[in-house]
Amino acid sequence: MKKRQLDSKYKELVDYVESNKCDLPLLQMISRLYDPNFVEHCIADKLFDGLADRYDFDKLIPILVDIYNDNYELKSAKHIYTMMKFSVNDFYPYLTKDLLDDYSFTTRFNDADALTDDEFEEALDHLGFDKGDFEIEEV
Repeated sequence: MKKRQLDSKYKELVDYVESNKCDLPLLQMISRLYDPNFVEHCIADKLFDGLADRYDFDKLIPILVDIYNDNYELKSAKHIYTMMKFSVNDFYPYLTKDLLDDYSFTTRFNDADALTDDEFEEALDHLGFDKGDFEIEEV
């Protein structure tokens, strides 16, 4: 059975379910989605930018069930990394990864690669720079 792929925006919901599933039955967590007095409702509401309605919560039920039953994989957040220390004519170098998994720089934003935190750490080791040399932008 293939696991549900969840974007990093679901991390708070995943953390909550994982830490409370021993104490709360699945049905109780689901029913709490609809009650604004419970944390499940607040977490779910954030996923919809505070504008969630009943139908949005209905869409979360299968996701909640999969999280509860460990049938999910949480994707790592990706970022664009800009080296702020060096610039050439106001063009800043962006970190990029080529087809051979080598890391380098480009001055074209469109050529910059969105990298996970693990890939970024690997690039730092490969290129010999520090985390503080980069500005981080989530994509």
